[in-house]
Amino acid sequence: FFHLRVPESSALGSAVGRIKAHDLDIGRNAEVEYTIVPGDGGAMFEITTNDHNQEGIIILKRVSNNFLGRFQLFINSMF
Repeated sequence: FFHLRVPESSALGSAVGRIKAHDLDIGRNAEVEYTIVPGDGGAMFEITTNDHNQEGIIILKRVSNNFLGRFQLFINSMF
């Protein structure tokens, strides 16, 4: 379970959160790819993987009229 607060003043394209899945493998077998499952609020964000530390970086893609509301993001990690 993961909570993330995004300030209303966040700029589009800015990193607003980070998440990290843990894998016991090393090297190429430890590489992680993150995706956001479509759903409530998912269109407002995108996620990329930092190749250096395998963190998922959550980026604000667009703002909706309900920006101050609550959203659920489901993030998949694939090893």
